[in-house]
Amino acid sequence: MNTYPKDCNARKICSKARAIFPNRLNLDNWEFHEMTGTDHGTDMIIEYIENNEFKSYKIECQIKGTANIEKYKTKENISYPLDVKTINYALNCKNAFILVLVDIINEEVYYITIQDYFIANRRYFESLNKNTSTINIHIFENDKLTKENDNDLREVAKCTYKRAKEDEIIKI
Repeated sequence: MNTYPKDCNARKICSKARAIFPNRLNLDNWEFHEMTGTDHGTDMIIEYIENNEFKSYKIECQIKGTANIEKYKTKENISYPLDVKTINYALNCKNAFILVLVDIINEEVYYITIQDYFIANRRYFESLNKNTSTINIHIFENDKLTKENDNDLREVAKCTYKRAKEDEIIKI
């Protein structure tokens, strides 16, 4: 008879991913805030510190982990299925919203800004209205976060967005 809750592999992968991601941030430039409570899409908020000042440059993050990154690799990129409801949530965020994909075996962190992805690929808006629960988001392998190379992420933190209509996002 089982008298205690059982651990599962998904929990272990998620916990490892949530530990690896902030470890890849240069903490001289970034502050991170774990989200608590019900998860509506944002797992963590990271805030860019510019010239030792907090200027409210924030990025909302959805963190996903995998123990088998090869499963998602194609010839051109990494193709990861993300829930449509999470995508819609991201597209309504005023701050940048990134999908963070963590390879927990090699401890590599990949990311993509969801709003920029949909601005660049307007045809994907059509997929949001179809009867599907996920859409594959394509991350380039060179969009990898390291402590030494966070310049692109710093610029992302300074961006704001507005959802103009159901099939349009505007970068402000």
